[in-house]
Amino acid sequence: MQNIPLSDHNISRLRRLGEAYVDTFDSIIGRLLDHFEKPQGASTVAAVAQSNHGLPTVAGDPNVRELDPFAPVSLTHTKVTWASFGGKDLVASSWNGLLDEAVRVAAARFRPLSAMRKIVPVNMVEGRKSDEGYHFLSDVGLSVQGQDANDAWLCVAHVARQLGCAVEVHFFWRTREGAAYPGEHGKVSFGGR
Repeated sequence: MQNIPLSDHNISRLRRLGEAYVDTFDSIIGRLLDHFEKPQGASTVAAVAQSNHGLPTVAGDPNVRELDPFAPVSLTHTKVTWASFGGKDLVASSWNGLLDEAVRVAAARFRPLSAMRKIVPVNMVEGRKSDEGYHFLSDVGLSVQGQDANDAWLCVAHVARQLGCAVEVHFFWRTREGAAYPGEHGKVSFGGR
């Protein structure tokens, strides 16, 4: 065993990828390594090593950065341009709109709310709640607390993995201070096309 220092930011990212009371940092990192050691992962690792800033570009489009779905760079100051969850294209796309769709799909498969909480790692309550950043999804009778882009995506990726759904998002970084790649386009997906 070795002690390896990790930043608070990366510790938070690892925690979001794990299942509470089940995973350790070692098991989460092990899954990430397993992913990259698979045949398609090996080519991804090679692409990462050769790409600008360690990020591969989308095949066929050198102007789009393809991010690791479970460890993306910061999505702060991004705008979603197109998204799909479980094969359904989302018309009015946003990170929280994508999260809402993930909640809807999970709600169709899992009830009561206690069962959903094991699949969807976001604050939810039965019925209408509109304070503290909650908004009501009338079609499923749940209120969901809004998230920033980073947390919304990691929650969506977790739900997609748990449900075996494909998810894909295209976006761009706004030209603002604090944006990872101002003015550039990106893509993040899991189990997608």
